[in-house]
Amino acid sequence: MAVRWVIAVAAILALLATGCSGRASVEQPRSIPKAQPALERDTVVTGHRVRYALHLAEQPNLVYHLDCITGAAFCAQAIYRELWATFGLDAADEAALAKWKALRARHGGELRRLDLHRSEQPLLASSGVFDVAERQRIAGLRARTLDAHQQTMALLSSDADAAGLHDVLERFAPRFGTWWRQRGFAAGSAFFDGFERVLADSFLDSTIEKAAHFYESDLPSGTTFQIHVLVQPRSARKMSVAYQLEGDAVVEAPEGGTPESLIDVVAHELFHYLFFRMAPERQAALLTSVCTSDDPFSVAAYGMLDEAVAATLGNGIVGRHYMPPDAFSAQVARGFIQYRAAGSVARELLPSMQAVLDRGTLISSPEFWRTFGAAVQASYEGGRPRPIDYLHNEVSIAEPPFGSAAQRLRDAAWAGFPYLREYTSLDVEAKTYLVAHPFMNAALFVQGQPSPGLLETLAPASKRSAVMPSLGKGLPGFVYAAPRTAKSYLFVFAANDGKTMEDLVDRFIALPAMAEGVLVERK
Repeated sequence: MAVRWVIAVAAILALLATGCSGRASVEQPRSIPKAQPALERDTVVTGHRVRYALHLAEQPNLVYHLDCITGAAFCAQAIYRELWATFGLDAADEAALAKWKALRARHGGELRRLDLHRSEQPLLASSGVFDVAERQRIAGLRARTLDAHQQTMALLSSDADAAGLHDVLERFAPRFGTWWRQRGFAAGSAFFDGFERVLADSFLDSTIEKAAHFYESDLPSGTTFQIHVLVQPRSARKMSVAYQLEGDAVVEAPEGGTPESLIDVVAHELFHYLFFRMAPERQAALLTSVCTSDDPFSVAAYGMLDEAVAATLGNGIVGRHYMPPDAFSAQVARGFIQYRAAGSVARELLPSMQAVLDRGTLISSPEFWRTFGAAVQASYEGGRPRPIDYLHNEVSIAEPPFGSAAQRLRDAAWAGFPYLREYTSLDVEAKTYLVAHPFMNAALFVQGQPSPGLLETLAPASKRSAVMPSLGKGLPGFVYAAPRTAKSYLFVFAANDGKTMEDLVDRFIALPAMAEGVLVERK
């Protein structure tokens, strides 16, 4: 990969003119109109272990709005579109927005740090990742001028594309600037003041400090979390988004809203980051204990660990402190988050989690794992995982004709980074990975009738069965479950066409109980 460095050199020249008399000649200043002061704010709140840098500025908000309305970023898109509908957009504006979306989507991909220590871990876990699209998002949050944004984006894309983005920003900056001066900055500033007070609250700082210890986070001295306030226009719709981009937090601040109504979501995302920063040797110890535990459901439970604990700490402990009691009770009843399975675990874990933090318990400790395992088991209907519950942490192998069905399964299982590894065919690389990681649950999508020999290679635990049944013999479509270990399974989805495969996936998702052999059949 070619790396280009842009070096900006600034020189300051002082010119003193002296006359024949030896005295300095001073030129009278001309009348220069004063530049309009930038409507932006920055402050730093220092906690016991980390610092919180809070930011509110016009250009990052404009970049976010453009990303949002064009679908280049996750956001409350409908709300932002309502505002931009009032900006008098014409055909040339729409073409500029289409150009923005194309340029923002053109450069992606990621580089993972897959050193020997991490690649040999028995389950998928967070690892060092350089995500190009994510770095572009961070650049948009941090740059305060058109030139600064263009220079950084040129390093993350190309000179031509960075210049194209510059042109689009320049086109919409005047109209956005009018809204920012009239409404946006004032609304964001009110939220900024409240956010500063919340970040300085000893309860929140103490909870984050305890959580960093609990997660065994590798945080250098002086670690600073960057929090960017993105003003969400006033709307009758009720939706607000917050998420973490490494050490930078994105917070949509609704006009008239308060930080107390969002701090549980912000904290939730921060706790994900603390888990991501778990010291590698402690992470390895955690994964080993999961696989060697006496709990038969520990591997299935591990796939929900990150989300369930973040919900318990953020939406639970932090939310309970700042939300009105009635609103918090309603949130508990809903299970905190859209990820239903993890939300159910969070609800079971909440009563014991404050004591876990106060005792200084570590996430990799047997003590916490027993607590978490009990909460997971209590959340299962019937006390056992459903088939879909085994695929929160998964290897997905699907050829392009079955990509839609595979995506439907992953969405239902909430299998995402870092708990998902994908292959487009059962090639040598995929087989090698599966054989080397027997504790990984896997979903394999195949066309036609697979050979029973498939189980011999990818699900060696099936060799211990007294009788090896035919693998869906005579069925035009089926889902077959074969044990890989006592805690993990290979799920084979077999069909002749995409529509049949999607039907199999839907029926698999709805299964209430786990079993071995044919789980779903299509006659």
